[in-house]
Amino acid sequence: MTTVQLNAKKLEIITMLMNTDDEKTVDKMWKLARQEEIFEPIPGFAYTREERIESVMNGLADIEAGRTFTMEQVRAKFPRV
Repeated sequence: MTTVQLNAKKLEIITMLMNTDDEKTVDKMWKLARQEEIFEPIPGFAYTREERIESVMNGLADIEAGRTFTMEQVRAKFPRV
């Protein structure tokens, strides 16, 4: 997405917000906008889109390199799984 496209989307969101008098809609948009700010991530867990993509790409590389375990191997090491 280009900067112009991103700015157009932001302007559209602002226009939608300014054109509503529905308090519930405004509250929903407020909560949605603030959701990421109040979220406390768990260390080591991918949250952003980029982190999730990187995690998937790393997993695919592990598969291609043969760095995998069977379920039986996992259960032998971790019997409660």
